[in-house]
Amino acid sequence: MRKIFLLISISITFSVLAQDKCVFYQDKVYGDVLLRNSDRGTGGRVLVPTVGNSVTINFANDFSGGVVFGGWGNRLDALAYFDINESAPIVFNKKMKSSSIYSIGNIGIGIENPKERLEVNGTIRSKEVKIEATGWADFVFNKNYKLPTLQAVEQHIKDKGHLPDIPSENEILENGISVGEIQAKLLQKIEELTLYMIEQDRQNKELKERLSIQETELNNLKKTLK
Repeated sequence: MRKIFLLISISITFSVLAQDKCVFYQDKVYGDVLLRNSDRGTGGRVLVPTVGNSVTINFANDFSGGVVFGGWGNRLDALAYFDINESAPIVFNKKMKSSSIYSIGNIGIGIENPKERLEVNGTIRSKEVKIEATGWADFVFNKNYKLPTLQAVEQHIKDKGHLPDIPSENEILENGISVGEIQAKLLQKIEELTLYMIEQDRQNKELKERLSIQETELNNLKKTLK
């Protein structure tokens, strides 16, 4: 009876210790995924099973180095790594495919410490970009809008070196510019230019009518003198 109890105790103890020390690792030569016993440290388990047969990565005190996926544990060669102690805790190094990604923080592509919701160090290629503008420039066509005179625009260009309401080159180089904002500003200038052209067309028509009246009066005067 004592032997049976001792065997059961040893079996239970070994099972508990084995669960605490069992880890998966990949053979560097053959690439096989193997299971071995290893001290887990003082912070708890790395992989924690959760509801729905999913696995949670558990960062505890002894996992300050984060978790590396692929690359034999080397961050530079890994597919991705996670580290809560870094400003960018999730880093994808190579081809990681996902149908969608949701983040409550800033995302940087080629940038370690993004200050904006999305920062890209490079060229963005897309078939279409849709921007939700906070305002538009149709106020130019409002009857109460005071259209600047061309003389005032000319003077502003001479003094400032750029169009009114448009940021200067130095401002853009220093602070960048919002695509939605500059599109609205450019539309404002186009609409103002359209009003200038409409006014010029009106003046040209009036001038033509006056010339036509003067020409008629001149012809009548010539007939009278004859």
